[in-house]
Amino acid sequence: MEGIKRSYYAIIPATIRYDKNITANAKLLYGEITALCNEKGFCWARDSYFTELYGVSRSTIQRWFNQLEKNGYIRREVKYHEGTRNIEHRYTYLCDNPIPKNETTPIPKNETDNNTVNNNTVNNTKEYIRDLFDHYLSKNIIQHQKITSSMRSAINARLKDYTYEQLIQVIDNYAVVYSSDKYWFTQKYSLADLMRDKDVRKFIDDAEPLKNFAKRGVNNDGGFYQHRASNTRGNGKSTSYEQAKQELAAAEQAFRGGM
Repeated sequence: MEGIKRSYYAIIPATIRYDKNITANAKLLYGEITALCNEKGFCWARDSYFTELYGVSRSTIQRWFNQLEKNGYIRREVKYHEGTRNIEHRYTYLCDNPIPKNETTPIPKNETDNNTVNNNTVNNTKEYIRDLFDHYLSKNIIQHQKITSSMRSAINARLKDYTYEQLIQVIDNYAVVYSSDKYWFTQKYSLADLMRDKDVRKFIDDAEPLKNFAKRGVNNDGGFYQHRASNTRGNGKSTSYEQAKQELAAAEQAFRGGM
């Protein structure tokens, strides 16, 4: 697993163990992060490490990370390749969350703690919106002049269900599909359009957009692939490629039989 040296011990504080906003698996993930932080003070493991460790999808790992981050238990930093918005590394840090000595019962979060978490969440969201806006502009699809209220509203809504990293994936995948002649999808989306839930679901990694939008006879490995796009008959009804091929074969057979 990436040659990572892991600590024998993991720590899950009472604040996290008894937090009902955090799922059991996200708590387990936190414990693994603490073990990985023992060596350098931060966690540098990639998503692939955790997907292999827990046997779940990348989007599931990101949901767990998102729970921990939104509730103020971790913070993540992204390092970009110099002069680009392409992500080089992601680092995860544990937030200071001390446990009082001799504390054996769940620790309620006081009003000040909640305000701190809320303020951090608001600040993170603003940074995410700006980063997503800049990342979209780097793809040279539409050069928006400013962040509009519709963009902000759409991104805020998506961040409730998806992680920042997943939305970066969506922009990357859409840019590849839109810009390359290997794909049949040619609709130009503004950032607000792309952040609609139905379109995020089309271009997220788990939906395999680079496969689904590939033109017939093309795939990412250079092999033969047939996409799911529909052909249209003269009567306006849709029919799949395979169905059309079967109908053509039947028509040819009928023609030969009448000769």
